Amino acid sequence: MADVKSSNNRSVRPLSLQDLGYALGGSRHHHQQQVVNQCVVQGQGVLSETALQSAIAKVAQAMPACRMVMRSRWGLKCWVADGPLPALKTIHYPWDGYTSDKLPFLDGALDLFDGPVAEIIQVVSESTYLVFRIHHAVMDGVAANGFIRSFFRALRDETVSECSFLVNGEEFIQPEENLIHSTRRESALSPLGGLEDVDKGARSSLIWRRISLQSSSLVIMPKVMLALAEIARGYSSGLVRFRMPVDLRRHLSGVNASGNLIGIILLDVDEKDSVRSLVKKLNRQLSERRDIPRRQPKWIQMLAQWIPFRLLELLAKYVVYQQMRTPHYHYSATLSSVTAASLDDYTTEQFTAKTLFGVPIAPMTSAVFVAICSNPQATEITVGVNNKRVSQESLVKLCNELQEQLLKQL
Repeated sequence: MADVKSSNNRSVRPLSLQDLGYALGGSRHHHQQQVVNQCVVQGQGVLSETALQSAIAKVAQAMPACRMVMRSRWGLKCWVADGPLPALKTIHYPWDGYTSDKLPFLDGALDLFDGPVAEIIQVVSESTYLVFRIHHAVMDGVAANGFIRSFFRALRDETVSECSFLVNGEEFIQPEENLIHSTRRESALSPLGGLEDVDKGARSSLIWRRISLQSSSLVIMPKVMLALAEIARGYSSGLVRFRMPVDLRRHLSGVNASGNLIGIILLDVDEKDSVRSLVKKLNRQLSERRDIPRRQPKWIQMLAQWIPFRLLELLAKYVVYQQMRTPHYHYSATLSSVTAASLDDYTTEQFTAKTLFGVPIAPMTSAVFVAICSNPQATEITVGVNNKRVSQESLVKLCNELQEQLLKQL
């Protein structure tokens, strides 16, 4: 493991390139744009502040990643798990959980240097919404979901399994040369049609809407792909390509780890594809281990480690600026999926979970970001877009079309 001892004998872990990429998207309290994993558990009942604080303390002891803060001084960019506990607050706010319109609690910045790097917000309305927000530089979506399940175990006074924060995916994933696939980017069709002339002066942010399907499907991912592909081809002909994060922990036997251990699979959808053919395509790529990331040259790793963080931030802002000027998308959509085996995992004596859903990440190279959360009672699909490239009206239109297409398939 990437375990290094600092001068006061604390365990630290170097930043991976993936960690650094997410950190450069926004790392301080005054940064309005950040890459944050956000999941919402919706249910009935209100939890006391005492119970919530006690659960946070228990989880932090077993899962120190939720207290990681960054230390950066020239050639030493590392995580140290000695930051503050995740923040906690309870607010009363009228919300139905279906839109992002004018929400005061989903845009708050997290601080990777001073902390906290995570927060839990209990939103009390007609339902109660437990909102979990964790900076993506600290944990990927799989680890964040593990944090949430551990939090509810702590609330139920059950044993919380320890989870290492010292695992660095770049050291454990050793791709071979024949696993490096082409990364050539082409223009992909958008299920939103063409780019719009939206307010270029507006602050870049995520807007999203949620679709609830009162049924569960083991093949909801390919069904969503086929629906989006059909919608996109209604505007034009061309390439339909989807981008999917894949958990790399399947390559790390026996490792219970937080951090960013995510690979990417690209899947092209042809006009004649079906659910069955897409499942075969996906399984073929997984068997060929195409989810394993391409090894970056040593000189890139050295530069990322030695260039001061503030200079890297300036370079990252320039890259984002150029990307937002690109007159096309590289991917039709990015799709991320989480499956809850049982809602009991998110339930306590004081709180009964009814469903859970993810909040997308504002896309740049993809037309939309689709977060799918399935549980035995329902499937929640949240569709997010970047407000600087897509209007609210176009997002509503897409969600209506997507829901209509999916209802036909169920």
